Amino acid sequence: MTKLMQWLLGLSIFVTIWATLLSERLLQSTSTYRLHIWLLPLYACLTFGVYAASVVLYRVFTFNNCEAAAVELKKVPIRGDANNAPLPVNRSSAIFECSIKARSVVRGYS
Repeated sequence: MTKLMQWLLGLSIFVTIWATLLSERLLQSTSTYRLHIWLLPLYACLTFGVYAASVVLYRVFTFNNCEAAAVELKKVPIRGDANNAPLPVNRSSAIFECSIKARSVVRGYS
């Protein structure tokens, strides 16, 4: 069962229970709780939002740094000359530089 199917199953069960409560077939004395039954999807969305935010914050705050991996990556030499390559000032100069390089390659000056 895929995750989408699990979510759709849970949503359909929730909607079925909610519709049953709204139709008053399950309990006859739901008139005093009718407002809360109508607001039940809003309560569920708010609860899910708080849960999702708390999970994201927990995982951000408990994210582990891998000091050994950082040291190992610093030992690997950089391929190419990325540090000394000139950066174009704006888009038009980048296009101009690319066109000059393309012309030199076509003419065989590479």
